[in-house]
This record gives sequence, structure tokens and C-alpha cells, in this order.
Amino acid sequence: MKIEALALGLALLIAAPAQAADAAALAADHGCLNCHGVRSHPHEAPLLKDLAARLGRRSDVDAAARHGLEELREKDSVHAHRMTSDESALAILRWMAQGAKMR
Repeated sequence: MKIEALALGLALLIAAPAQAADAAALAADHGCLNCHGVRSHPHEAPLLKDLAARLGRRSDVDAAARHGLEELREKDSVHAHRMTSDESALAILRWMAQGAKMR
């Protein structure tokens, strides 16, 4: 039993960086950084780092991601938001809630 728990913990530690890299790639592939990467005008989209900080204030990463998805879907006037599947959006939002480290 202890060996199984240790193996599971090790697998999660190994998988976490890969999942973060996958989510960062998803964010890039979906064009998130096109609008949320840098802000040159105060009325443009909020910066990814600011959105990530807001999501990161919640202690439960999955709850933060679900809340972020609800907010994302409320703003359906943004074409890229509508074109992103819930699965991809949740992966990106989880990554953001965990600090959104780019590789």
C-alpha cells in the first residue's frame, strides 16, 4: 500500500511539469497571448499574469478553473473564447490558477 502511494505521488510529480507545458502550449495555440500577453492600451484585455493571480487566490485549483470557465463563457462576445472547448479552457485555467509558468 505504501509503495503504491509512493508510486502515485512520484507519477504526479513527474506528470505535473508536462501538464503545465501542455497547458502553456494550449494557451499559445489558442491565441490567448495575442490579447492577454502584453497590454499597450489600458482598455485592452487584462494581462494573463493578472488573470492568473486572480485565479490563484482561490485555494482549490479545480474550483478556480470552473469559476474562470463560467466567467469566460459569460463573455461570449470574444470569438476566441467561443472557439475554445471547455476541456481546453479548463486545462488553461488550471495552469493559470497554479501560477501560469511559461516554459
